[in-house]
Amino acid sequence: MGKHFSNAGESREDEGRHGFASGGSERGDARVDAPVAGMGDDGAGERPPASWFLPNPTGSSEAPRGKGRDHRSHGHHRRRVVAIVVCAIVALVVALGASLALTARTAKADAEQVVTALEQAKDAVSNGDSSALKEAASTASDSAHGVQSALSGPQWTIVSLVPSYGQDVTTARSLAGVLVDLSDNVLSPLASNAESTDLKALVSDGSVNVDAVKTLVGVLDQAAPALQRSAQTVDGLPQAHVSQLASAIDKAKDKIDTANSVASRLSDLAPYLPTMLGDGGQTKTYLLVAQNNSEIRATGGFPGSMGIITVTDGQISVGDFTTIVGQRGKEFQLTEDEAVTFGAAMGVSPGNLNSTPNFERAGDLLAQAYEAYVGTHVDGTIAVDPVFLQSLLKLTGGVTASDGTVVDGSNAAEELLSKVYWRYGNDNASEDAFFAEVAGAAFKQVMGNLDKAGASNLAEVIDSSASERRLQVWMADSDQEKAIENAGLAGEVSDDTAKPVLGVYFNDDTWAKMDWYLSTKTEVGQATTNSDGTVSYRVTTTVGNTITEDQAKSAPAYISGGNPAKTDVSTMIINCFLLAPAGGNITDVTLNGATSGDAIMLYGHAGVRQSLSLNAQQSATLQYTVTVPKEATGDLTVDQTPLGNVSLQQ
Repeated sequence: MGKHFSNAGESREDEGRHGFASGGSERGDARVDAPVAGMGDDGAGERPPASWFLPNPTGSSEAPRGKGRDHRSHGHHRRRVVAIVVCAIVALVVALGASLALTARTAKADAEQVVTALEQAKDAVSNGDSSALKEAASTASDSAHGVQSALSGPQWTIVSLVPSYGQDVTTARSLAGVLVDLSDNVLSPLASNAESTDLKALVSDGSVNVDAVKTLVGVLDQAAPALQRSAQTVDGLPQAHVSQLASAIDKAKDKIDTANSVASRLSDLAPYLPTMLGDGGQTKTYLLVAQNNSEIRATGGFPGSMGIITVTDGQISVGDFTTIVGQRGKEFQLTEDEAVTFGAAMGVSPGNLNSTPNFERAGDLLAQAYEAYVGTHVDGTIAVDPVFLQSLLKLTGGVTASDGTVVDGSNAAEELLSKVYWRYGNDNASEDAFFAEVAGAAFKQVMGNLDKAGASNLAEVIDSSASERRLQVWMADSDQEKAIENAGLAGEVSDDTAKPVLGVYFNDDTWAKMDWYLSTKTEVGQATTNSDGTVSYRVTTTVGNTITEDQAKSAPAYISGGNPAKTDVSTMIINCFLLAPAGGNITDVTLNGATSGDAIMLYGHAGVRQSLSLNAQQSATLQYTVTVPKEATGDLTVDQTPLGNVSLQQ
């Protein structure tokens, strides 16, 4: 970031053009050699009138008369005056150049110190090192103010008046102001409460320090506006002429925009965190759903295991896991679009309640089902999959099941989604028991050892898992749910017309655990602007069955499945749902080159439903045109059902 100040003393060619003098004698010569007004290129042209330099004592407009000697004397005097004036100007330029060079070097050094200090602060937060955080914050503050001071001098004000390149000085000053704002209103308050940033102080032995959370909420209240101001300032800066400054601006934009995005998402949620953690002696109850991606559902996977989490004053307790998927006798209200798209059976079988990709609906329906069959009312639903669990166990350490199987950060997904079914065959009870046992033990392990994870590492796992739908949260309180959505944790179907999102979702209809072998790939083509201002993309989604014939023949029925629509033991039956972005549509759908697909409407989104039947090593290719509304300002992105075997998803 600091390199953009080095222009003031590194290249004489640039200095001569930009006005960033370095103070050398060659610069002075360049100024002396410039022709004086009224003189030729060699400085010896027609003499200017004497009245330019000396007053006319007679008051006449004519030049004073005298002897030739006096005339020559006056001419000599005039030349001396010109020389003195020019030399004075040269001296001023040299002094200005020297001052610019000195302050530029100072500003550059301070800017580099700020960048280093910010990286050290990031590491300190990640490592829970409060003393290092305080030291980094102090260095950043001193250096940021140093940059601002170095660039506030009058010499830089003069340079800022230079056409074109003077704008770069104004830009550099704006960046310096951003550094000061971030240092004073983000990093310094964080350092003043450094102990609260230590994950060991926040989480210990399965308990969250609610008072420390409240402190961080206060810091975020101060930091969020500063980050927003800084992002707006940097985003509004003009394109710099000096390459080093342009590069610094680009880097600053990326980092500040990212930080501002995170802060703005969390600022809505933060005030609710103490209440959600049972502050003041309240007890909050949450349903924890372990989704099984080997039997795919639109939100992630079959909701085979469920457990209860209770929180009182931050003290977290994880109960035993159980299952309700085999229960019947209750019916849960579906919307008309849900019944048409997914079938009426969705509202009858608890195992199909998350057939919808909208977790704001699935979380609510699962909570209703749990209360109906178990009798426990919950304040929210949290859904996770084994890939998320594996990421957490990588940070906190693994567990050992009663059968001796080690489940940790290197193998949790494969153990829970594939190997257990090969090991236990068609012993469904043992498989369900293993899954429930490991899920419960793993979450107890995570909550008991979360202080070992490191704040930055944990935040990265949560953020990436939420964006991939591996962690989804629904809250019964509507205000809390809105905050969860703004934080990016809700797993909703986006209604944002400015940021178009294509939904690609899957539900298994094999009646089995074969989807460990499911592969998917969605490719978005080039954008084409239509005459009405809308934009279209040609998209290709390829779905494959990677199981081999030999694997399918030797697989237990629990893997191969029992849907009578199967044509072969290896057949995988998948229902694919494509949802257009808000305000957009999907047209021209083909399956392996032939027109196909059934039109659907879901939550106000146009879409297409397509059933796929794939034998071993077969794949199907869906091609379709996605058109986004003219209000869209961003490129088309893809939201998709997460697979358990991450190597098979693109």
